[in-house]
This record gives sequence, structure tokens and C-alpha cells, in this order.
Amino acid sequence: MTIKRLIHSDTDLLDLAERLDKPPEILERDYLLMAVAAELTMQFPDQLCFKGGFVLRHSLGFDRLSVDIDATRHTPPKHKLEADEVKMAIQQAARRINFNVKVPEPQHDSATGLDFDNIGFTGLVSRDGFVDVEVSYREAVCRTPEDIEIGPPFYEPFKVPAMLPSEMMAEKMRALAQRLKHHDLADSGYVLISRPEKIDDAEVQDIVPVKFELVRDGDVAARIRTNLDAMAARYDDVIGAIATDYPSYDDARHALESKLDYYLAKV
Repeated sequence: MTIKRLIHSDTDLLDLAERLDKPPEILERDYLLMAVAAELTMQFPDQLCFKGGFVLRHSLGFDRLSVDIDATRHTPPKHKLEADEVKMAIQQAARRINFNVKVPEPQHDSATGLDFDNIGFTGLVSRDGFVDVEVSYREAVCRTPEDIEIGPPFYEPFKVPAMLPSEMMAEKMRALAQRLKHHDLADSGYVLISRPEKIDDAEVQDIVPVKFELVRDGDVAARIRTNLDAMAARYDDVIGAIATDYPSYDDARHALESKLDYYLAKV
């Protein structure tokens, strides 16, 4: 896979920041994440399935900041990658774009996943950025990944494998039941409101029980609604700091509530 860079110098990056009216430090982080996604795709062809905020941002158009690359190994499923090989891929990605990185020992390296947290980097402009890289092995992907086109504004378009939006929505249902993170509501609300054509509701309903196989029994809908209630007070402060043109708490919750019982009907 040959990928053509569009950003080669600090001048290019600063010009892009001015054109997009975004801080160059934020663009640098995005640039490095894009480079890592490209390198992982080249080094582990047809093995990884990208998902999460990175995909929402670059494929579905939600302008929410993400500090990590999140992927599931799908070929073969539930099989580990060598941590040193992933580390070398991250380092190679940085070298290709003239960044320096300090990749620490993985915070987590087990049969369920590999997490490199707080990867420090020096970019074309900033001196103290960081990103995370996470690969999960705990479960197989339920549906065949799709190739999505990413790249701009840092590269000419290229393709990487990504989890289907309907499967990502099913994973968001699990996340909303297990944790209190405001971006889970914002992400779900954005897709349901702004990109509803990407979601097959029946497919979400079919996938949700598989995603909940590893979750403790109980009233899942009640747990989700309790977490949604707890998000209300700080939603705008938290999401407003990391996203532009995001759905309001009320709109996001209404969109989610309109689907929730249907999505969870088979749990």
C-alpha cells in the first residue's frame, strides 16, 4: 500500500491549522494517529478492524477529538499480536512523518488485549503530545469489516478496514451500560441524528446480545438510563471541550431512548 503524504513540514502544518482554524497541536495528534492506522494496516494486512472515535471522526464526520487508535484483531480472532511488533509499527509510523515518539512498555498485554498508553511524541510543532494505541482480542468481530476511506487532510485518500457502524452502535450500548463516559452518549447521538442511514436497527438488535455475553446479568436498560442521568450535569462542559457541532444532551438522549428498548430486546 503506497500512501502519499500532504504534510511535509511545520509550514505545511501551520498553513493547514490556519485554513481549518484549528490548533496545530491537535492536528499533529490527528496526523500521528492517521500515520499509525496506515502503518498498522500495512504491517498487519487484513488482520485489524478499526473502530471508535477515530473512525467516527474520519469516516462518519463527527468532529470529536480522539487521543487513541482503537482496533479489534479479527483475523484470526482472539489471537495476540506481538507487543514488540506493534511497538515497532508505531515507531515506523512516526519516522515516516518526521515525528519522534517514546513508546513505553504496554500498560496491558494479555490474552484480552494490548494497550500502549501515553505514547509521548514530538511533532513538527509541539513538544509534549501523547496518543494511545489499543488492540482488543477479547472477542471476535461479529460482522465482516468494511473498507473505509480516510487520509485527508494529511494524506491522499487510502483505505483501512473498519467495524460496521451498526456493530459499533452495539458496542456503544455495552459501553453505556458499563461506564460513565459522556462521549459514549455524544457518539451514539451523533450517528443516530446525523448519519442514520449508516445504522441498520435490526442488525444492531441482533449483535447486541453477542456484545453482552461478557457483561454481568441484570437490568441493562436501567443501568444505561442511570448512567445517562448521571451525565446530564456535565455533558456540555465535557463534550464541548472535545467536539464541535455536537448533539445536545437532550437531543442525543432522545435519539438514543427512541431506539434503546428495541436494541436491547434480545438481551
